[in-house]
Amino acid sequence: MFLLTLFLLWKPSALSKPLHSTSGVLFEWLGLLFVPAGVGVIAHLELIRNQWIPILVGLVGSTLLSLIVTAHLMHRISPRPGRDTRGRQS
Repeated sequence: MFLLTLFLLWKPSALSKPLHSTSGVLFEWLGLLFVPAGVGVIAHLELIRNQWIPILVGLVGSTLLSLIVTAHLMHRISPRPGRDTRGRQS
């Protein structure tokens, strides 16, 4: 959501009518989307307080792993100049 906000601030012309109406509906219900996460944090606050290092390592590690895998896949499937769609040299 942060990257989308930055993009729309950088290029406001991308904010079309369908995107505007969809975002309006999401903003109306945004608070409700955070309720389950908030309840989970409050319900398990002591566990989070005792295990914050493994939780932080897991969050950072999984984020980095997903970025690396996504970058690798994008590199593999992106068309390259001088190659046809089957990966052969032209």
